[in-house]
Amino acid sequence: AIDKVGFLFDSYKVEYWYYELLEMARKFIMTGLVVFMWPDSPEQVAAAIIVTVLALFYFMTIKPFTSASVDLMQSISLVTQAATLFYGLMLTVQRMQGSSSDTGLSYIVMALNLIIFAVPSPAELEDLHLQDCTTSSATPSAFPLLNADQSPLASHGSPHVTGSAVPPLLAVDASGSAPGLSASLVHA
Repeated sequence: AIDKVGFLFDSYKVEYWYYELLEMARKFIMTGLVVFMWPDSPEQVAAAIIVTVLALFYFMTIKPFTSASVDLMQSISLVTQAATLFYGLMLTVQRMQGSSSDTGLSYIVMALNLIIFAVPSPAELEDLHLQDCTTSSATPSAFPLLNADQSPLASHGSPHVTGSAVPPLLAVDASGSAPGLSASLVHA
């Protein structure tokens, strides 16, 4: 089973293997449940805001991805979703009151949505630079306490966690350090 669905969990730290399931549950709640709760009302948008803010707080507490740039992209996406929903709540309330004044918040929300496309670029460039700084002969594990053969998934024959399949960004040498990376990035 891990060989067939292991790709779903590859980008997460081992201890947060379940985060993809939580993310799918959040998406189901947002698209499958909230849509039918209190249609066209402020309560519907407020429920979506609550789900998004809870997901954001939990995400920021655990930061489950192995890549700092993916963590950054996810946090920006959740903040942008919350801001967009808040703006939607304001529009819903304005519509109910019969007013239609534009407060300029629409430009802020539009800028936040565009930032999602702009911010990952420098972060991804930094990741690529860090990957170039690492050596391909680096060993075993992205996880300081586990070698590739001790990985929980390695015993199930997953090609995603063992040996040379470790991404260069996460690889550490025999001394436990990663060339070109600070210890906080490797052990985080």
